[in-house]
Amino acid sequence: MTSKANNLITSGEPRLTTPCNFPLLKESKKLNNSKNHIQSIQKHQKEKNVKKSNLRRATVDEVLFIFEKVLEDWKPIKIYNVLIQINPQSKVIKEDVENIVTGNCKVFDFETTPEKFQLYNELRQKVYDYHKNKNKKIENITSVI
Repeated sequence: MTSKANNLITSGEPRLTTPCNFPLLKESKKLNNSKNHIQSIQKHQKEKNVKKSNLRRATVDEVLFIFEKVLEDWKPIKIYNVLIQINPQSKVIKEDVENIVTGNCKVFDFETTPEKFQLYNELRQKVYDYHKNKNKKIENITSVI
């Protein structure tokens, strides 16, 4: 033991009055660890979003085009054919269009301008509502029969 520790022990002072900074160190480490943990989660989420956007074959403009045509009652195969005619280099396949038609396509805010991102959110909500109403009509027809 060090001489300072020996002096404190032999002095006979109560333990509560001896200086001890360990609880404060533990609290500061906890705060630091939680900040690092939050930052690592945010970093992981950003990387995950970038990876997802790279996996999607459709560009933001193509997604917006598909949403607009869905709201005009176009069939997925017609949308796909028009997309290929407009842009033969497009990497979109028919299955992608079928998924996007349902509104199941995530576009991230870092991929586009704020105006296009807002338009995307509005169109996506309209596509969801369109399919919800379409399903209600089918349920009403089947209940009448």
